[in-house]
Amino acid sequence: MVKLQYSAQTTTTTSSTTTSSSRDSPSNKWQSYFRIESWLPLPASALKPECDPQPTAFTKEGDVDGWVFLGEETDPSHFTYADVASGKREQEAKDIQHVTKEYVCEHDFLDIHSSFKPASGMAAASSVLQSRELVTAVLAYQHGIYPDMRPFVGLKSPFQNQMSLRVVTVEGRHPTDVAFAAIHDVMAAWYASVGHSRVWKLFASLPHMRDILILDAVYSGDVSVLELLHASDAKLLQSMAHPLLDLAALNGQLDVLAFLHLVVGHTGCTSLAMDVAAQYGHLEVVRFLHDHRTEGCSVWAMNGAAENGHLEVVTFLHTHRAESSLEWALEYAAADGRLAVAMYLSEALGTDDECSTRAMDGAARNGHLAMVQYLHHKRHDGCTTGAMDWAAGYGHLEVVQWLHANRREGCTTSAMDMASAKGHLEVVQWLHEHRSEGCTTSAMDDAAAKGHLEIVQWLDKHRREGATEWALTWAAERGHLEMVTFLVTHRHEGHVADALAMATNSTERGRGVQHVIAYLHSQVLPAP
Repeated sequence: MVKLQYSAQTTTTTSSTTTSSSRDSPSNKWQSYFRIESWLPLPASALKPECDPQPTAFTKEGDVDGWVFLGEETDPSHFTYADVASGKREQEAKDIQHVTKEYVCEHDFLDIHSSFKPASGMAAASSVLQSRELVTAVLAYQHGIYPDMRPFVGLKSPFQNQMSLRVVTVEGRHPTDVAFAAIHDVMAAWYASVGHSRVWKLFASLPHMRDILILDAVYSGDVSVLELLHASDAKLLQSMAHPLLDLAALNGQLDVLAFLHLVVGHTGCTSLAMDVAAQYGHLEVVRFLHDHRTEGCSVWAMNGAAENGHLEVVTFLHTHRAESSLEWALEYAAADGRLAVAMYLSEALGTDDECSTRAMDGAARNGHLAMVQYLHHKRHDGCTTGAMDWAAGYGHLEVVQWLHANRREGCTTSAMDMASAKGHLEVVQWLHEHRSEGCTTSAMDDAAAKGHLEIVQWLDKHRREGATEWALTWAAERGHLEMVTFLVTHRHEGHVADALAMATNSTERGRGVQHVIAYLHSQVLPAP
């Protein structure tokens, strides 16, 4: 049985009284009448009046007026018509019969000069419209979305540009991976339902899905889909504008990489392929690219591999490639605490080679005490005052204490300033007791702006640097009521009127600091 969508908006009432607009070519004329919805094995009970139809809206060409059900189990001289708005069924829809008669005549299924008898004419129409092959051919151009393809309508390409392959999110996941995961969930469900048999139909119905499907196959490693496409159209994958080899390398899809290079001959490959493969530890992909491609890599291949601790990749690149900088790679390994990689790179460099102080500075900043100790004992590059400053700023007290005991670089006032701004009270107290650099007014200003009340109270009691007027205004702007109350009560910097103006402006920007405004008003206006 065939379930057809029927639009009555432009239906011709008789075969002999057609308007000028209905004399268009069949491909345009009949588009207004029938749109194939789906092939459904409907039982005879589906045509009974008590069985209400369940129409699904199409995405184009206006509203749906009703449904036409044709089947061998019904009288071929009659249609079953269901009105969508009322749900009412009409057994003899004469206008539909006339439309069908004219269609059959125009396409040589019925002699247009013969007298039209409902039984014989509708039998011919029924025969045509119940043929999967004929209806598919006739209605292939019609607008609308197949039910199984509707989830694809709003999908957008997950691939933005080549440089986006280098970016890593805060959580450590690649944004491309996040985007492709959402796409692949939809694709996997569709493949599980229909397999690969409707891929070309999908391209015809939703052209934008061609690139999305191919990109998903490349990224997820679905070689079978790529083989299917290449077997049917050898130029399809070759002509893709996207750098498919780069994308396959990013996700470590060696089989896809080999297929695209050896079978398809796709040319979408840059040095970024080896860079990202190395960054994510795909050693076999790096080997393949080294053996079969000529694009090579950049220094970012070694840097990325070192930063992420991929020792085997680092070793391979150092042995086989000349693009890397061991000094730079050591800095990345040290900053991320990759001790095994740092040890390898340090030995490869030798102790006579001068490296940058950024290695120990970065390790200290990120709290990697073991790395700091290794670099101190095995190398003579040293560090700067930035090592202790940043360690203090990020709350790494053990690193601060070790540097204080074992290094001579010391720190600056930035150490206590940054520790105060980030709320590390224990570090602030230790620096106050063991170091002489002290802090600046930025310590209290920034702590007040961030709402670190304990820090401000401690600085007020133990330090003499004080604050500026910005401490009060920033605290008011950000709605820190307890901080504002303390500063108004215990400090003399700043003006309540200025803070009130700042808080008022903040509220106008949606910050919601009415409680601060109310308090400041009480300090400005005299008591009744």
